[in-house]
Amino acid sequence: MIEIGILRPDGLYIQAIAATSEAALALHPPGTLLVPLRPSEHHEWQGDSWAYVPPVPGVPASVTRAQALVALHEAGLLPAVEAAVEAHTYEVLRIWWRNALSFERANPYLNALADELELSAEDVDSLFLAAATRL
Repeated sequence: MIEIGILRPDGLYIQAIAATSEAALALHPPGTLLVPLRPSEHHEWQGDSWAYVPPVPGVPASVTRAQALVALHEAGLLPAVEAAVEAHTYEVLRIWWRNALSFERANPYLNALADELELSAEDVDSLFLAAATRL
């Protein structure tokens, strides 16, 4: 028995144990390749070898107040956000903004402000990703 890597034409990678490589290939469609074992889940087959592809960081669930303010400042959005907060008719939202120690991505006040400022979910995710890199 040997451990082998199999890469199908549809891009599916399979790590298998088989008696022979020919026996393993016989189970898959034409164009299937025998390849070296994939070094990690962060490797993709490129041409004739595995290439490392860094993982995409996930959007953090929360960032500190300082991180959020710096990210908004760097994006040029801080004055607009502060103006929207001060003009908001809902006092609880203003209290939350002024006193929050951290900002959670799923917070309904945050998402309401984003909607009012016409920021998409992707825009907010990008701000959270940028904020997470700030000290």
